[in-house]
This record gives sequence, C-alpha cells and structure tokens, in this order.
Amino acid sequence: MQSRLIANRLAQTREIISWALTSAEPLGSLRVNDINHVTESLSVTPTPDFSFFLLDIDGKLVRPLGQGKPRFMKIPLSLTDLSHIAATGEAVKFISKATGDKYRTLSSIWPVFDDSGSLIGVVQSEVRLDEADIALSRLTGALILGFSLLFVASTGLWFFLTRAVLRPLEDVARVSGAINAGNLEHRIPVPRMRDEAYLTAVAFNQMLDSLQAYISREKETKLKTQQFLANASHELRTPLTVLRGYVDVLRRGVKDDPKALQNALEVMHTTLEKMTRLTNDLLSLSQLDLGRELNIEVVELNSLCRSTIETAQVIAKGRQLEFQPGPTANIRGDTDLLERVLWNLLDNSVRHTTPNGKIVVSVSCQGQHAHVTVQDDGEGIHAEHLPRIFDRFYRVDPTHPGGSGLGLAIVKAIVEAHQGEITVQSTPGYGTTFTIIFPLAV
Repeated sequence: MQSRLIANRLAQTREIISWALTSAEPLGSLRVNDINHVTESLSVTPTPDFSFFLLDIDGKLVRPLGQGKPRFMKIPLSLTDLSHIAATGEAVKFISKATGDKYRTLSSIWPVFDDSGSLIGVVQSEVRLDEADIALSRLTGALILGFSLLFVASTGLWFFLTRAVLRPLEDVARVSGAINAGNLEHRIPVPRMRDEAYLTAVAFNQMLDSLQAYISREKETKLKTQQFLANASHELRTPLTVLRGYVDVLRRGVKDDPKALQNALEVMHTTLEKMTRLTNDLLSLSQLDLGRELNIEVVELNSLCRSTIETAQVIAKGRQLEFQPGPTANIRGDTDLLERVLWNLLDNSVRHTTPNGKIVVSVSCQGQHAHVTVQDDGEGIHAEHLPRIFDRFYRVDPTHPGGSGLGLAIVKAIVEAHQGEITVQSTPGYGTTFTIIFPLAV
C-alpha cells in the first residue's frame, strides 16, 4: 500500500511538471531553451502542496520554485545519479525519514535538457507524505486490530476444538485410572454426535461391560468352586467316616459274630454305593463344566419319554406314572444324557410323592421349541427354596433320606449343554412341575 501511495504521489508530480512545461515528453524529461523557462513555468503552477527547487548540474540549489512552502532537503546527488538521469531521462526519488514533528517527504529529481539534449540542470520536487502516513497508520491500526481479533478468535476456537477433541481422551484417562484403582463401575460419557469419539466411547464401555461380566463370572465360579469343594468334602467325609468305623469294628473281632459281620458288610456296601454315585455325579458335572463332547443325534422326545417311563416303573413303588404324548418333536441331542435328565426328574418326583401319588410326563410343541413337563402331586417346595433348587449339593431338607443334592444340578447342566432351559413351579402340599424347553431340530 505504501508503494502504491508513493507511486501515486510521484505520478502527480510528473503530471504537474508536464502541465507546467508544454514541451515535456511522456517520461517527464524537460527540454527547454533556457533554464529560466523552467523557473517561469513552475512559478505560476497552482501547486500549494508541492515544493519545487531548481538545481544546477552539480546538485547545488539555484532557487526555489512554485507556490509551496520551501523545505529544501539536501539530497546526496552523485555524478553516478546525474549520469543515470542523463542516460535514461527518468526521475530519481528519495524519501526522507520523519524526525520529531516533521513528516516524511517524497523528493524526486527531474532532469532538464536543452534543445541539443545536454543536461543543463535538474528540478527537485518535494511533496508531503503526511496524508499517506495517516492512511498507512490507520491501515496499520486496522490490520493490528483485525489480526489481534483474529488471533483471539482463532485461539479461542483452537482451545474449544482442542478441548472438544481431547475431552474424550481425558474421559478415557479418568475412567482408566478408576479401573486401575479397582472400580469397574465407571463408564465413559457417550457423545451425542456419532463420530470417532462416539465409537471409541461405545467400544470402550462395551469392553468394560464384558470385562466386568467376565470378572463377575470368575468370582462367581470361584465361589461356586470353593463351595463345591467344601460340599464335596463334606459329602465324602461322612461315608468315609462310616467305612473307617466299620473297618475298626471288623478289626476288633466282629468277624466271629456272623450276624454282626453281615450287618457291617451290608452297611459298608451301601456306603460304597453312595460314594460311587457321588463320585460319578461329580465326574459328570466336571465333564459338563469342561464342555464334554456330546454324541449328537436326532432324538424324538415322545419315544424317549415313553421308554424312560417304562424303565422307571421299577422305582415307582405303587405310584402312578402317566405319559401324555404330543406331536412329533425331534431335537438334536445326546440320547444317554437326555434319558438321564428325565430319569433324575422322575426319581426326584418319586422320592417326594406319596406311594399313592401320581406323576404325569407330557410332550408338547410351541413354535420352534419342544416342551417336556414332569408334574407330580407330591409335597411341593416352599418358595424360598425355588431359587436354589438347581444349586449343587443343595437339599431342601438335609435330614430327608435321598441323594446328595447333585441330581437337579446335573439336570440343569445337561439341559443347558443342549441349548435348552428348565424351570420349576411348585405349591406346597399340591405338587411340583418341572418344564424343559428344547429347540426343535431344523
């Protein structure tokens, strides 16, 4: 802008000098017969903002010209400058520095030639640059203000964007610190905008959910394992104690009493059978927990239930076993394990039903699932026991003669291994109903 303003001022000077001397050429070189002609022409020029001075070829002031207030500035005009002026005929410009209350001045040297082309002097023009300096100062102030506002705005925008970008990372760091301290309940706030931060927060929270679920399962498994080992030890301790006692009896000479010997052997045999059943049940549960490979085949539930009920007649002991078949229900499963499920449920119903009671097994289909129901009219189960009825070693009445509390746990493990579900409903004094749901074979 400064260069443009100075160029405009220089062009105005050229026009003034060209107007004053009608014989001026386009480049501004002046050709006159007498140097006094220059003096007369510029003296009548109405140019109050400009000052003109006539210099000889040595650069010395001859006289001031025009109507402007003279403020002659000595310009170091060298022979080289004069040679350049003589060769090109162009003006040479100088800008004086402002000092104190003095404004800057644009000085220019214009060659004056005679008719023969010889340099006879120069005209030094001076024009004040205060208006240009004021305009430049205002422009500079405006630019400084504009750039300051731009800097403040861009800094604020940068801070906002930085905070917006870094906030999800700060949330991740904060939640990670809480997790490192052992608190898995914290979650990252999910942004509303579905961008990368949203995807990161969702994925991180899902990872935390999975981690928390896994740790909960591990704690639950550890607790169940500890409880399982404690219960198994307790269940095994009793028969072992019985066996050791009878071994001691035999060692003390009971073998000489045939009746006492027979009684001891029968008790030991019964105890060993109980230990064998318990050991087999524990082995079955262990295999199911480890993902025992099933012998999968297509099983028709009506046929399976009918054959199992016929076999269970030997343990019914007067109880009525009734089968209500349904439509053909084919599922994919292990026949031996499915028979064990039904056998355990029938055995459980027989033990908790009076000798003249009734047990009904039915098969039905609902949508893409098959339902097997085992219903009895026995003593029933109180509501507080139903949530734990499938727990290992859990018995509603520990004093009641029967199994070790693993039968229903094995039933549930086998059903879940077949992607099935088992539920129980019971009313004390009216009986219990077990319902098994299996997906039908496609």
